[in-house]
Amino acid sequence: MKPCAHQDGRATRGTSAALPDVDAVRRGAGLFGRLMATAASAIVVASQLGAAPDDEPPSPVQRPGIPVETARFEVDGRMVVHGTFATNVNLDSLTIGEATYSREEGRLHEIVAVRVYALDADGNAVPISDEELANGSASAAIIAARDLEPWPSSAIDTLGGLSVATLLVSRGTASIRIDVLFAAPILDDKPGEVDKNPEAILIGPPPDGSVRLSALIAGDLDDAIEGPVPISVPLESLKAGRSNVDVILGRERPSTEPVAFVGYDIDEFGVSETPIIGLRLEIPAGVLMSCKLFAAGKSELQMLASADSPPLMAALGEGYNFGRSGGGASSGPLQLPPPVYPLFNGPVDIDGGGGGSSVPPNNTPVIPSPPAFLALACACAGAAGARRGRR
Repeated sequence: MKPCAHQDGRATRGTSAALPDVDAVRRGAGLFGRLMATAASAIVVASQLGAAPDDEPPSPVQRPGIPVETARFEVDGRMVVHGTFATNVNLDSLTIGEATYSREEGRLHEIVAVRVYALDADGNAVPISDEELANGSASAAIIAARDLEPWPSSAIDTLGGLSVATLLVSRGTASIRIDVLFAAPILDDKPGEVDKNPEAILIGPPPDGSVRLSALIAGDLDDAIEGPVPISVPLESLKAGRSNVDVILGRERPSTEPVAFVGYDIDEFGVSETPIIGLRLEIPAGVLMSCKLFAAGKSELQMLASADSPPLMAALGEGYNFGRSGGGASSGPLQLPPPVYPLFNGPVDIDGGGGGSSVPPNNTPVIPSPPAFLALACACAGAAGARRGRR
């Protein structure tokens, strides 16, 4: 996608400007209205969930999810659909349920921030540092393909990117929680309907027990709010979702493990109109599991980028001139920079906090959650109105 040219679309005094298409303006206003409704829904859900902080967390509901149909990977510059590999393996496309998601189309969303915790007997979360993950002194550790160089050294090195050859492993000595955030909120393609186009994707060799997966809908990385319905993922789900690719993991005692996928629709987490900002995976003590988390589908940023720019900008205010040509005529869809999904190229030199760095290796900015986005849009529209009043 080419970056858009910023052109001043205001009419000068004595010059008539072309009137915008009425139907297009209505479509843009409707889009903005849906964004505002999404933001309001997130605020309501967050307030409801946070109203009784002392309540016990809801019990997970066991659901099988949707196993992968086919998966294509990039290995050493070539595309493969089967084989056993001891080096880096990057996910290129995924057919799961009724949807096919590809890296080229920007439909596979990696994480940009992560925290890893050990849970004590009372459920208190104790952060696990990158150093502990790297040296193997904690109840969770980094594992990667045998011949991969350099070896990842932090949580974001391991769980970021689209490599399925860099995983986080739970040793089973304590319960583990992994919280991840995406660059932009992920939308449900059919709100209110549990369909076969899953947005939450769990990856890893099949574990030896059930694990708990939930959606994060508000808050930040260190104080995230879960959706109302956590899911218990049975071990049979990842067994059914095995792809035709195996990875030889580990150096000291390498083992050949299948790459498996299982997906869940956003509605299965008890949310529909509210997008998800991240995922939470909890692995109970006694369960051995290597894992990674992705999202699939369309993000809020991509929905904005596909909107017809003049109607959307008309809804936000004339202060926006993106994608406009002289006289207010449309020059096509709103042009925003495409999301970047880098391959794993080794550790990045980032100063991480407890449980991993919260800065993405590709420096992708974290997009505001729906309430913050709404406030930003309203502020911009207000500023535009003020400018018009001074003319």
